[in-house]
Amino acid sequence: MNSTIADLECHIMYCGEPTIDCCIRSIDNQTYQPSRVVVIEGVSPINESINERHRSLELPYAIKVDADCILYNKCFEKLYTVMMVRGDQCYATSIRTLDPIIGEEGGLHLERTECIKDLVVPNIIGCDRYIRNEMELKGYEFYEMADILAEHWEDWSWKTVYKRFMRMGQKGLYFRSKRYYDIRRIAKMWLKKDNVMAYFALAGYFHGLVTPDDKEKNLDFAREEIGMLADQLKHRVHPDLTMGQILSMLKDKGMKKTILREFKEEIGEVKGLQYGV
Repeated sequence: MNSTIADLECHIMYCGEPTIDCCIRSIDNQTYQPSRVVVIEGVSPINESINERHRSLELPYAIKVDADCILYNKCFEKLYTVMMVRGDQCYATSIRTLDPIIGEEGGLHLERTECIKDLVVPNIIGCDRYIRNEMELKGYEFYEMADILAEHWEDWSWKTVYKRFMRMGQKGLYFRSKRYYDIRRIAKMWLKKDNVMAYFALAGYFHGLVTPDDKEKNLDFAREEIGMLADQLKHRVHPDLTMGQILSMLKDKGMKKTILREFKEEIGEVKGLQYGV
């Protein structure tokens, strides 16, 4: 039997995803029902959609759900009951989601409204990461759980995958975060299962590492990351798999030259490709 939680609301972040109806049905099937559901539609860039959500907050607890996310029935129940246990110093509880390319990842959480409603998020890569950093600087807890209680159902066209993983690479560069295991898993999907979407994920991620936003000028971390990933792919996935092999398949010649020029020392020369000036 479902219970309505008087102090819980839900915001659906919607930017034209075709899965919106499935997402809403999964919310309707929750064992803990929010008293209020709001759709934040068509607001961009990402930080402005989050700021719009913050301005619309009314109840003490709120869950943000991307429209490409399908929830398991007890998702809200788990987030809410754990928040009640963690106490006032916990600003967010988080569950894991299942992604068809990455596998397990975080990203779906319940937040304490009083902590975030006045926070204005700048136009920055990694808005959720920014909010978490700001809250932790104030002494609040972000409590992560290992439970997988949702799935991503994205439009898995190659362009969508490429764009998403390019953004992930940029985020990794900005926050100096390492994703060796994710990239290794994706490389295996491409190499052993001939998964073309995994290839576009790899290509987008490497592109993102060398295409920083205007706030990031230092590529030292990206050089280190590329070198480590090249070693991981060669020794942990397949001895004949090299960064050059991956990059030689890219269609964007300008991007290819940028990567090869910046990381020539780490990936080695690729026969037949020009490095540019």
